[in-house]
Formats: sequence, structure tokens, C-alpha cells
Amino acid sequence: MSNPDPGGRAAAALVVLLAVAPQPGLAQPPTDIGDGWARSVPAHQGLDQGAVQNILDRVAARPEFQTVRGIVIVRHGTLVAETYFGGFTNTTLKNVHSVSKSVTSLATGIALDRGLIPSVDARLADLIPHYAHRLSEAPKNRLTLRHALTMTAGLAWNDTDQEFWNNTDSVDYVLTRDVVAQPGAEFFYSSGLSHVIAEVNNLATRQTHLAFVRKHLFEPLGIHTATWDPDLSGRHWGGTGLRIRPRDMAKIGQLALQEGLWEGRRLVSREWIAESTRNQTGGIAGAPNYGYQWWIRPRGRYLAHGYNGQYVGVDPEADVVMTMITLSERSPRPQETFRSYFEELQDLARAAIRPERRGRLTATAMTSSSTGGDGPGTIAIEVTREDGSDGAATLAYRARNGSARAGRDFRRTEGELRWEHGDASPRTVRVPLLPNATSIEPRDLRFEFEAMSRGIDAPRRMRIWIDPGGEPVNPAGSIEFTAPAFVGQEGGLATVTVERRGGTEGDVAVDYRTAPRSAEETDYAAVSGRLTWRHGETGPRDVTVPLMVDGEVERSELFDFTLSDVGGGADLPEVRAVGVIQDMTADAGCAENDGVLCLAGGRFRVEVEWESQHNGERGTGSLSRLSDESGFATFFSSDNVELVVKILDGRRVNDHRWVFYGALSDVEYWLTVADTLRDRVVVYRNPPGEVCGRGDTMAFAEPAGATGASLAGSLAEVPARASDTEGDCASGELCLLDGRFEITAVWTNADGETGAASPLPGTDATGYMSFFSPGNIELAVKVLNGTATNNAFWVFAAGLTDVDYRLTVADKVTGASRTYTNPSRAFCGLADTSAFPQ
Repeated sequence: MSNPDPGGRAAAALVVLLAVAPQPGLAQPPTDIGDGWARSVPAHQGLDQGAVQNILDRVAARPEFQTVRGIVIVRHGTLVAETYFGGFTNTTLKNVHSVSKSVTSLATGIALDRGLIPSVDARLADLIPHYAHRLSEAPKNRLTLRHALTMTAGLAWNDTDQEFWNNTDSVDYVLTRDVVAQPGAEFFYSSGLSHVIAEVNNLATRQTHLAFVRKHLFEPLGIHTATWDPDLSGRHWGGTGLRIRPRDMAKIGQLALQEGLWEGRRLVSREWIAESTRNQTGGIAGAPNYGYQWWIRPRGRYLAHGYNGQYVGVDPEADVVMTMITLSERSPRPQETFRSYFEELQDLARAAIRPERRGRLTATAMTSSSTGGDGPGTIAIEVTREDGSDGAATLAYRARNGSARAGRDFRRTEGELRWEHGDASPRTVRVPLLPNATSIEPRDLRFEFEAMSRGIDAPRRMRIWIDPGGEPVNPAGSIEFTAPAFVGQEGGLATVTVERRGGTEGDVAVDYRTAPRSAEETDYAAVSGRLTWRHGETGPRDVTVPLMVDGEVERSELFDFTLSDVGGGADLPEVRAVGVIQDMTADAGCAENDGVLCLAGGRFRVEVEWESQHNGERGTGSLSRLSDESGFATFFSSDNVELVVKILDGRRVNDHRWVFYGALSDVEYWLTVADTLRDRVVVYRNPPGEVCGRGDTMAFAEPAGATGASLAGSLAEVPARASDTEGDCASGELCLLDGRFEITAVWTNADGETGAASPLPGTDATGYMSFFSPGNIELAVKVLNGTATNNAFWVFAAGLTDVDYRLTVADKVTGASRTYTNPSRAFCGLADTSAFPQ
């Protein structure tokens, strides 16, 4: 090994960082070494490039990380960053010590899945009968595999005992330790118990531990160089001795994150992953949170933890896997100290996450096609990615038996579909049909999907009929809401409508229930139950929710209406809608306050509720007027605009009032717009993670002869605030953050005409632009000081237009500038959190 002194390590770190760091304006993915990893720059997987570089720089510079020899970061199943020090490279094997325990646990799960081990509650005396004489007396005769997996066997232990490590029968040594607690009563960390687990695997599989792991885990994962140290008897250690590359360590973590799936193939059951990575020791006083050889950590994370700083960290919520190796033999620190260092890096990786439009995946069964000869043809399932393409997305699929059987009616089909960042092209899966499939009797098969990437909606299953004369669809149909929101007046009813669409085969059912949001259970009568459709039935089912009268003048309130536990094989595309309670105790018209914005002469009432997917916080938006037809909402602070909305009179065009809104935030929110004159309401939802708005030109139907302001409108006097007239801001420019940043925009319409946008000041951090008339805001721009987070200023923009525009933001202090064009999807905005590094 190389010299670990800080000076030599820093020099090596500098070389590595210079080699892997992106050049200004460029981004380099990690090196391809033929190990099967998909690779990209961090930004393509929703991680701020500068923030990720800061993580690597932190490891290189801080003394507490001086023994670190490698860091690997994976997001959305894609390798995005790595760095190595002190002579280590991406091909160096490292003894990862007790990380080996988590791999041994995976091997145990595979053996259980295959029926080679009967149960985790099987007695050790029965699983390793050649040691039964050591387990014959109470309470050792009650020891089970579960006790070994959870470190609760109650046997005395000291991991530094050299007699264990230098024993010719280390398993026997473990089983002869004194009993110091009843089985399951106390937690004693023991590498010896992990060695016993490996012996259970050896006997059950009739293979050496490494041979079984290689065949059923390493080879499918593409891990070809790993080795495993043996004890003096020649048996591989169960709790240490795995020598593996950091990139391959990340594959172990990614497999767990994907709940046992790899390239569409199930290596380990979902149930085993779930049990292994949940706290199994919660009922034991003083015990750490421990699963089946995995450490369970706060924020939904779990760890494979090896001596003195070897880690595989899995963060399901962030869809991030991180690995770290250290020069463990020269790291004299408590284990908890190393863990705090590593989890500090995990926190920084989570903080580097930026808003993404991940989109959703939808599947459609196409008509079965003929081969052109006497063969039966194929069934094609087309999967499309819609409404966003940020980051990689992976979907596993497999055809399963129904009345049709694999090998008789169709060829066994499984695999995975993958979309890289920016790719929204369709994918087609083909299921070859066999000659028996053309029999007169219709047969069906089940097609199942599992999303292997977080943050993206995906189909679950389809039932496909093999019918040469027809189109394969799910004959059970789908259960769907007829709208995303259902409105009722206080004192009346909100009627939620759910219907069965598509197929009518068999009986189907779904559970429903209400749950509070801003509306409390005193505001409505909670309901729950089960909706059913008999064989052959389609159509709607109505659920009425009584809405209470509280006598208070208040804003609109929302409650959840959720669907779950669908039965009969039907699809369930959406699991939630909202009920909206309109307050009818107020005087006619719109009464403006902090939570209500009144537009178009006070006729339209605008309200918004939000919920952060980052911390679960909820709230109502604080709304302010920009003009008689437009306004903005803040969620977290009064100077941080998150949403801009405008209402236009489009009756001369299509006999409708129009609603446009643009987002400067990626949190989930519900925007409610009520026409108080005609008692009509529209509700819009922004899914979490999206930075998109909408232009609804069919919001409120109204004849052109009705009274109302014209489409052109007029802008009321906007108060001068912060950046209105201060400083030396040039004409035609918008100046933000005390005049430091100058913003200009040029628009181009469908006829090719161009023009300069007119600035409209807002807060010190947010301003607006109009294109065609002073009363019609088309663009909102926000600049935030994010230097405390990633040492950069951030730029956000929200369009309320589908007109092309080019936005330029210039930093007057440094002379740097950034230029943006509106996204290809109309009304979507941008969020650049590394716009101006400092």
C-alpha cells in the first residue's frame, strides 16, 4: 500500500481531481472500464455539478478524511462521480471487512428464496447438524438463524479475540462461547455469528461460500475480480475478508436499492431485501438499529459498514448509492466517528439534488403480429416516457403465466428497459407466441413491470389476452378518477367519481378513504369503503363526502381521497385525487387576504396549497397582486416567489376565460381558481419534482358577449420595490439582488417576429417581463444567493407563455453571464443551481 501521510495523499488527490474534474463549461462522465456501469455527469442525474465536486474536494482537503482511498457516487442507477487517492484506482481490490456481512446476508436470502434454507426461524442445530453437539443444551438449543442474522444469540463475544481468527475450526469456537443472555434478549456485535451464517450457507447450498456468491450474485452483477479470504480451515469468512472494488461495492448497494432486481432479473426476493434492511432489533433495550447484517440509519437509509471506514450507503429517498474505502489498517478512530464522516458526505449528496422532470412511463399492448408464415407471431408492448425525461429511468418487465403458459403458449420473456437522460423515445417489448397460442380457446398472460428508478411513475401490470383476431388489452380494465379534483360547497356534498374503463372481464374492486390535508376531519365527514364492479360491468361509481358548516369565513380547503388494494387484476393509474371545500359563508365576490388573490376585477379567487417532498412540510401560499390579471405566491418566505398566475379574457378568441401559471418551485402544489360570479372552480396540480406550469385556454367557458375586460387588459400601477429604480440599471433591463444581476430577454413569435421584453420589478430577488402588452406578464425570473449551500448564485425562471424566448442573466460583479432558452415543453421553467459559482 502507498504511504498514507497527509502530504503524499494530498498530492495524489490533486492529481486525481485534476484528472476527473470537468473543465469550465464541460462535463466528463467517469471512465469506462468495461464493468457494465451506465455513466453520466452528475447534472444529468439531477445532482448539482458544483456540489458534487465540493464533496470530492472536501474529502481531498479535510484532515478527517486523510485515510480515505476511494469514493463512488451513483444516482438513478448511473455512476456519476468517483475519486481515488494514495495509489488506489477504480480497479484496486480492497478488503472491506464487515461490509462482507451484508453480502453474506444477500447470499442467505438467495438460498432461502431457492428453498435451500427452510426459514430464518430454523434452529441452528438443524441447519448445521455436524455442530449439534455444541447446541444441545438450553438455551443454545433454541438458537435460530434469525438470532445469528440480528446479532442476538446471547453468546459472549469480543471481535478482537485472536483465538477466533487463528482457530482451525472458527465455527466451533463461536458455538462454544458462554451464554450471557437469552436468545433474542440482547445485542452483541459478533463477526463470529456471521461466520456461522456462512457455514449454514455452505451446508445448504453444497458449495463453498464464495462459489455460491459468485454464481448467484457476483456473475449476474458483472463482478468478476472480487475474492474472499478463507479461515485456517479453508472456509471463507462470513463477516470479513471480501476484497472488492469500490465500483462493485456500489453494485451491491444498487441491487438492494432496486429491491433485488438487476437488469430485469430477480436475484434476491423483494421480501428478503425489505426484511434485511428494516430494524429487527427495535424491541431490545440499548440495541442499535440493525437488520439482517445491515445497519439501519435515520432518514430511511441503511449501511453496509466495515472496519474503520468501509461503507456501502443506500439512500432510497434520494435514489443515491455511495461507497467509501479507507486505509483501514491505519485508521485509529472509533467506528461511530467514521460513520459520522461518511453520513456527512451522504447529507451533502442529498443536498446536491436539484429539481427534475422525471416524467412517467406508460405501457400499451399492441395488436399481435403475424410472422408472415404459419407461425403465431408476437405480442408487442410499447412503453413510452412522457411529461419529462430528466435523469436515467429503468423499468424491469416479465411475462407471467395466466391461463397461457410459458413454454407452451409463449416464450418466457423478461428484461429491463432503460432511458438515458433526455431520452423519451418509445421502447417495445415483444413476447414471441408459440404454436399452441393459436388454439381456438382464448388464453391470457400477465405482464408485470417494476420501476428500478425512484421518482418516476411506472405501470404495474397488464393482463393480455392471446387472441389472433383481436387486440390484446387488459380485459379487467382500469379503475380511474374522472378528474384530479372534486369540488363541493361548505354545507353541501363533494361527489368523487371513480369509473372502470377498458375491460369488463371478472369482478374488480378497490378500497377508498378520505384523509385530511388543510381540511380537518371536522370540516367534512370522513368516509371509507370498497367500490366493486361485477363481471361485465363498467361505468362510474360515485362517493359522496358531506361537507360541514363551521360558520367561519375562510379560504378553500383540501382533503385527500385515496384508492388502494385493487382487486381482480385491474390497473390503477392514479391513487389520489383531492376534494375541495369552497367556503360559502363569505360575502359575494372575492375577499382578498394573505391566502386569497382576487383577479379580473375581483371576480376570480386564486388560492394555492403546497407540500414539500423534501421534508413533508405543508402550507398555504401567501398571494400578492401584480396587476388586475396577475399575481404571485410565496411558500417559504415573503421574498421568495414560487408561483406566478394570470387570468386572461380570451372570449374574442374561443369564448373562454384563460388561466396561465408558471412555476419557480419543484414542490407539489394545488392551484385553485374559482369564478365567484358563476360558481365554477378549476384545480391544477403540480407533481413533486416538476418545474412546469400550464396554459389552460379552456378554463371557464363564457359567451363573447358577456361583460369583462378585453384580452389586452391593462396593468395596474405596480409599486416600486427593491430593484425598481435603485442603482444604475439600464433601460430594458431587470436588476435583482441589489442590482448585482441584470436580466434581459428577447422573444420570437411563431411568425418569426422578435422583440425585447419589458421589465417589471418585483422583489429584490424576483422580477417579471412582459412581451406584447404591459398588462400581460409572460416571464418570471428569480435569483437566489445559494452560496451557503454550494457556493453559487441560483437562477430560476417560469414561463407563462409558449412563445420562444432567450433569457440572459449577467453578474455585474464578476462579468459572467448565462443565457437560457425556454424548454421544449411550453410553460416549463428552469432551475439552475450552479449558474454563477463563486
